Amino acid sequence: MAEKRKIGAYILIKIAPGKSRPITEKISKVEGVRTAYPVTGMFDIIAFLEASDINHLTDTVRSDIQTIEGVLRTHTAIVGELVTTGG
Repeated sequence: MAEKRKIGAYILIKIAPGKSRPITEKISKVEGVRTAYPVTGMFDIIAFLEASDINHLTDTVRSDIQTIEGVLRTHTAIVGELVTTGG
């Protein structure tokens, strides 16, 4: 199999109170999201997202995460290119 390069980012998410479990479950189902965990502190959920390029990553955050009911704010921390195998 050929290697395929992807970009990764941690998405820090602030949500409405009392919605941690259902929002975390919805975020976990977004295409490209590898992990999503409720956390304590300034943000309520941290997700790790992989995408084919920066445009796809940005579109996924804007269209698929920020539009989830109860998501108030996101902060994206790009970690750089990842090398993954397979398609």
